[in-house]
Amino acid sequence: MPYKNIVYVKLEKRLSADHRWYMMSEEAQLNYIRFILLAAETYNRIPKDIAALKLAFKTSQSPETITSTIVEIKKNFKKFKETKGYYHFDEFDEKTNWIAPKESPRNSRVSPKEVTDKEYSIEEKEKKRKEKGDNPIVSHFDQFWLRYPNKKGKGGAMKAFEKIDAEVGILLHAIDSQVSERGKKRELGLFVPEWKHPQTWLNQRCWEDEVKTEEELRKTLPTPKNGLQQRVIATKKPCQWCKNLFDPMEIVGHELNCPKAPQPAAPDSEVVKHALDGIKGLTEGFSVSPVKGERTGR
Repeated sequence: MPYKNIVYVKLEKRLSADHRWYMMSEEAQLNYIRFILLAAETYNRIPKDIAALKLAFKTSQSPETITSTIVEIKKNFKKFKETKGYYHFDEFDEKTNWIAPKESPRNSRVSPKEVTDKEYSIEEKEKKRKEKGDNPIVSHFDQFWLRYPNKKGKGGAMKAFEKIDAEVGILLHAIDSQVSERGKKRELGLFVPEWKHPQTWLNQRCWEDEVKTEEELRKTLPTPKNGLQQRVIATKKPCQWCKNLFDPMEIVGHELNCPKAPQPAAPDSEVVKHALDGIKGLTEGFSVSPVKGERTGR
């Protein structure tokens, strides 16, 4: 099966027995492997932007932790080196299946890969970059690619990137702002569309899109004034004692048993005794027939 670009990198078994590996912390061990994978993604030109590395690693490690692991890796693995704007591995091409365009299959270490004319552009630019030195366009694109959430269509995105006139710092700031805005939308329950393809995002100059603050987003939330919630509330009535809202069928029963309703004063005992004596006196001269219920005098 022919290969396109880099599809694997070597992670040699002997690493597990390398004393340098065990001299590093677990975070540094994990990040060392991440750097190898990231080198394959960036043609061995890993940006030194810690924020971009944190995003590319998809890690919860703090920037300070990532920085300290880099120091450990550089101390123990001398082939991991640092230049003005990048990290890279010496002799990295020996750890991948990448083959330069138009290279003879007889000189390659693996099966040849198919490269169409349209796909030559990125690889030829990378070859020219190595011959002439650092290419700021490539370095800036690497930073953009690592930061942008939707990593699809890298070749088309790079072509679009070369045509724009915006500084990479503006693009990175716009991406961070839009990521933050989307997070706030999710918290408020608002619709969040999928990220556009990076080529589309660049061609449409989406870094110039307006980003709303949380206060502005809250103003877009639907209000209950004209909705079902307001109509339901309008049909309920407040209790005259506790002022809570109840359905018309429930309000009467609630008011009779409302804890805040005033309780009637207890009747005076003398008044009750006098009333009972009066009732007893009225009933002494009458009797009730058990059959017809007729009253008869004594």
